[in-house]
Amino acid sequence: NEVITLNSDFTTYRNMALYSASGSVAQEDATQAPKDSVLSEPLRASDLNVRAATGINLGFTEVSTITVLNTTSGDITITETATGGDISVTSILQQSTGADSGNISLTTTSGNITLAASGTGMQNLGTGAITIEAKGTNKTITVNEVISATSGQITLTATGAITNTDDASSGGNALDGTITTTGGGIKLDSSGAAVNIAGNLTAAGGLVDIHAETSITMTDGKIASSIDAVGNAGAVTMLADTVDISLSIIRADGAVSLTATAGKISDNLTGLGANIDGDTAAVTFSAATGIGAATPSPYTDSKLGAIYTQVASVTAINTTSGRPISGAA
Repeated sequence: NEVITLNSDFTTYRNMALYSASGSVAQEDATQAPKDSVLSEPLRASDLNVRAATGINLGFTEVSTITVLNTTSGDITITETATGGDISVTSILQQSTGADSGNISLTTTSGNITLAASGTGMQNLGTGAITIEAKGTNKTITVNEVISATSGQITLTATGAITNTDDASSGGNALDGTITTTGGGIKLDSSGAAVNIAGNLTAAGGLVDIHAETSITMTDGKIASSIDAVGNAGAVTMLADTVDISLSIIRADGAVSLTATAGKISDNLTGLGANIDGDTAAVTFSAATGIGAATPSPYTDSKLGAIYTQVASVTAINTTSGRPISGAA
């Protein structure tokens, strides 16, 4: 049945806590009498705090903020169903490890998702994956805190912009806005807007796969990295459909593929350090309106100059206008 927590004015939602010391917490439609005929009835509250041992499955929530902890086994699955229902994550922590390691999945059917800077982010300490999906029209994912997985895949999918923001320079934690997996890959996919990389992305040899319908922008000094300590197979792929790719630093020891289908690939790194760094890496550039630009003379430590590489090989294709490539080394 529907569960709602309200203040005495019957208009303002209160907080809700659900706790199972040794079992699971789940929403299910009743299958036996006594039951009503209404399905998918939501939990409605301001803040939802859930703790369980063997899994959390809440498929119909309408809340503003969430804190979730699962300790032993099973998945964490949360679906926010409110129309226009944005959700802010204070903390989602999956502590289950070993053979019963569980996944983490957070989905909105029509809302933005924010990992709050005041929280502790989203962490999976086992082998499971982390999946975050913002559905609806132009719905965004904003990562202001850490997302980390031990060996699982991390996937963020949104119809609007995806942004991860590192505020360490202004007093925040050094891990704020970082996305890290030590055994899986990282995928960021915006089907209708931009991907803004303002915090480091780190995969230990897994594919770092970035797709944006418009632009991909890396903040100056930020790093997208995939280094395979065993087989030099780390790979980074970036695809911008309609606008540009602005590069800071990419580190990989396998393959790097950068494609701006209708735009250009440009430098967004201050100084003469390598935009793409990987002695054993093979790099492919493909753009429509230019790859890099002439470094200003006299040099003023400005951005928007040549793209510098320290790699094994470079292949470049420029189809329409602008510079074909500059600064490869």
